[in-house]
Amino acid sequence: MKTIFTCLFALFVGAMNAQNEGEVRLLADWVVGEYATKGQTLIAPRTSHQTMRFVEIWKDLPDLWLFMEQSDAISPDEPFRQWVFWVDQQGDNLMLEMYLLDDTLDIPGGLETTELEKYLDIDAMEVEGGCEIFLSYDGFAVFSGATVQNYCELKIRDANYITVRMNITENKIDWWEYGMKPGGEFLWGSAHDPQVFQKVK
Repeated sequence: MKTIFTCLFALFVGAMNAQNEGEVRLLADWVVGEYATKGQTLIAPRTSHQTMRFVEIWKDLPDLWLFMEQSDAISPDEPFRQWVFWVDQQGDNLMLEMYLLDDTLDIPGGLETTELEKYLDIDAMEVEGGCEIFLSYDGFAVFSGATVQNYCELKIRDANYITVRMNITENKIDWWEYGMKPGGEFLWGSAHDPQVFQKVK
């Protein structure tokens, strides 16, 4: 009886691991690519159209690593934001742990994996604690989640902390981003309407 139970448990664990690995790979398949707000309604604090890219890096490692950058549409080679995410399974959620790059790095926009990796040093990046994005998959059409409210202290545009929310589907990303002052006073952004980034490539 013990042998049967052990075998059943091993099968269950194996099935769960396979499901988790499947969700990580599905996220990669959906999110990697190029996105643009062109043709979409601009949501504050944006006053002009932007682009967003996700590139898979360090593919030889067992975990999923993603390089993300955002640029103004008129200057795609001059990104104003470049982050790296390490994706890890946390129970029923996928955790995107955020890493910030060295301020001295000057990485041109639009680079693909091989060229990007010439600039990146996995040991030189710093994790931004509190800015983890926790995503859940509905089993059908969307990954959705957010940072833990009030914990992501990135100090963007004089905010004490920011909140990032996102929905990822096969063809677009809905992106919410807003900054708050100490004590919970709203400062900038939109907590209600997402900026839609449509997949273009």
